[in-house]
Amino acid sequence: MGALGADARVGVPGGRAEVESGVVVPVLIGLKYQPFVFERGDGVRPFVAAAFGAYVGRAAGVEAGLTTVVGARSESVLGARIGAGIDLLAGRHFTFSAGAGYRMAGEFDEPIGGRTKFSGAELTLSFGVLFGKER
Repeated sequence: MGALGADARVGVPGGRAEVESGVVVPVLIGLKYQPFVFERGDGVRPFVAAAFGAYVGRAAGVEAGLTTVVGARSESVLGARIGAGIDLLAGRHFTFSAGAGYRMAGEFDEPIGGRTKFSGAELTLSFGVLFGKER
């Protein structure tokens, strides 16, 4: 899980004040593959990864003028992510990962935090816990 595109906007168009905030959360399921055979004690492991799922956008805002309008909306679009990186083993049960990739997400019908498109390059940092016995 992660978050991207968290944003807040404030504007005064034609005597009305507008405040809006929005966030897009990717909810993806994927695979991470380490293509090399490793010996016990190897501390650095390269990987490739791919994931598919939904990008869920939520926006909420207030428009104030002669009348006040409060609203919230949610929208989901299909998307995917591909990437590569390295896992750094920190002991027997913990990893730190750094990677780079590209996310492809459909276009939202209405802007979330001021944008409708969220496809693009990304850098990731993560922490993992390894379960199971050591071979």
